Amino acid sequence: MQLTVPAALALVLALAAMSACDGRPSPATCEGAMVQTKKVSAPTTADSAAGMTYEMSKLNEFIRVKSAAATLRACRTDAWDGEVLRCITKAKEAAGVSACVAKLTPDQTRKLTEAVGKATADDMAALVKAQMAEARKTTVGHPGAPAEEPTPP
Repeated sequence: MQLTVPAALALVLALAAMSACDGRPSPATCEGAMVQTKKVSAPTTADSAAGMTYEMSKLNEFIRVKSAAATLRACRTDAWDGEVLRCITKAKEAAGVSACVAKLTPDQTRKLTEAVGKATADDMAALVKAQMAEARKTTVGHPGAPAEEPTPP
């Protein structure tokens, strides 16, 4: 079985997290925080992928994996505070993770934003381009789209 790049990265992150403590990540580690972030973000990720073309869903997956890797690197490099990490591991939903990340220092927040932006810039641009192309298909008057607005029944 051959793994795709996103699947391989996800596997590496999961294995690193699982090796931290008898198969369960320690709650005060960057790896443990990333495992919880992935867990609580799964429903949001699925919702955002609804209605996407295959190309867009693949780009979305690349962005998610690259964001996670950049976040893990930033956490390790900038030695995020244990309180922030414990907060993330206790979060029950994506909004909770965001509230925890808001507790980072301004410098850590800047570095995280830059790292994620740099890691995902090309894929984000490609995703926007694919979304625009898909939107053009349904724009009235555009070649291949309806010639006029449909009349409501």
